Amino acid sequence: MRVETQENPRKPKFSRKQRIALDLWFTKLTQAEIAEQIGVRADTISAWKTLPAFQQAIAEREAEAKARAMSILADAVTDAAFMLTVLANRGDRQACVDVLKAARVYVEKQGLEVIATIEESVEDVRERIARELEEIAERAASVQPIE
Repeated sequence: MRVETQENPRKPKFSRKQRIALDLWFTKLTQAEIAEQIGVRADTISAWKTLPAFQQAIAEREAEAKARAMSILADAVTDAAFMLTVLANRGDRQACVDVLKAARVYVEKQGLEVIATIEESVEDVRERIARELEEIAERAASVQPIE
């Protein structure tokens, strides 16, 4: 593995196969499958994993993936809350109920509606989604690279 580039002496330069391995790292492929796809032995992948530059590249890609995922989720939460607010303001109760049912916030028990008002439901959705985002972030932080 080449250690650095001339443009940026701190940035490691990886071989073509190492770059492909890094690209495949966060797929559902195992190390052995990654090795097979790029035409190296599994112990070569294991050896690359011990290199500080390779470990750093994995950590950077993981951080980028987490940031992208959190951004996508935050946008989705904002869009969903906005749409729910629009539906509530239009008085389209059934559409609101449908959205809340899809979000698993709205529940009917023995034919009685549990949610008191649409406004309360919107706040419930926001709180639940915020909790779920926190849980996703915690799980993402605890994900270990492929062994």
